[in-house]
Amino acid sequence: MPFYQRLGEVPRKRHIQFRDNGTLLTEEVMGLEGFSGNESILYHLTSPCRVTKVDEFESIERDEWVPDGHQHRHFATMGLEPEGDAINGRRLLMWNEDVEISLCRPDTEMDYFFRNGEGDEVIFVHEGAGTLETIFGDVPYKEGDYIVVPRGTTYRFKPEGEQRYLVFESPGLIEIPERYRNEYGQLLEHAPYYHRDIHPPTELHTHRDRGEFPITGRIHMPPPSHQTFEGRNFVICSFCPRKLDFDPLAIPIPYHHSNLNSEEMIYYVSGNFGSRRGIEVGSVTLHPSGIPHGPHPGLAEKSIGQTETHELAVMCDTFHPLRLTKLAKKLDDGEYAYSWLEERAPAGDSDEDPAGVTSHF
Repeated sequence: MPFYQRLGEVPRKRHIQFRDNGTLLTEEVMGLEGFSGNESILYHLTSPCRVTKVDEFESIERDEWVPDGHQHRHFATMGLEPEGDAINGRRLLMWNEDVEISLCRPDTEMDYFFRNGEGDEVIFVHEGAGTLETIFGDVPYKEGDYIVVPRGTTYRFKPEGEQRYLVFESPGLIEIPERYRNEYGQLLEHAPYYHRDIHPPTELHTHRDRGEFPITGRIHMPPPSHQTFEGRNFVICSFCPRKLDFDPLAIPIPYHHSNLNSEEMIYYVSGNFGSRRGIEVGSVTLHPSGIPHGPHPGLAEKSIGQTETHELAVMCDTFHPLRLTKLAKKLDDGEYAYSWLEERAPAGDSDEDPAGVTSHF
């Protein structure tokens, strides 16, 4: 959804002389598909092409876990110890050729700028606030925000307080789903968010200091009604607090569902998770392709008559199988696959007030 954004001083026309204290600025067209796709025009005090050192390629090595069985998984993530910064502190949980899904709980600030030249990024802020300093300007963020960083954007995090992120990285484009946009790119009235919910950079701070700044490459409404972004062969959905089905015979929690051609990863952010027992804040569940999943036993009956949900969760559906890391093995509870058996169902909040009942999963 392109809209014109202008920060700082720019010349009256593109590609004409533009100087800073007599020095001719370097004009850069940063865009997709050559000169025919989306683009931005940037003005630099010095050439962005300057390179002081070329390092060797570092192989991407993933510590893969190949489980013995094909089954549903539950990963408890809240106990992860903080480490690293917002970039090198990312801990890969699962991936395929279209998306990498990582957890990040940084405990140090970035003293460098970073650029992912190979993919778009979406960072969901579970905890914390701060400012993302980018080449386009500063983007303030807070708990509950999605930060969308297009490929090639030079940036660094300036966090305030403890931070916890869920990170998606994709070699494809991250876009607003087409069905939410009209032919001119404006958001339609049925979209789950509006133009006023999108916050572009607010201020531009020109960096005049010189130095080295490393660059690195690398009735029931079904889940599609909650889609937030789409990428190449995957989607990201947000399940937010909302009113539930109002038909007098409605069953507020979802169908049982077989993902025959997709994998479903859900990260639980806050609230009561009414269709699951044994789930807590920071839990990650994985429902792989080909196996039915749905509400735990007895919860469909219990949900009848409920009118709202107060939970928040982020889901990623991929259309190619996800591979797991050794970190996933460490966090896997090993019992989740059996939790639909009445005799092995986890205890948890099954007898508590189900006001947080959900209508997805």
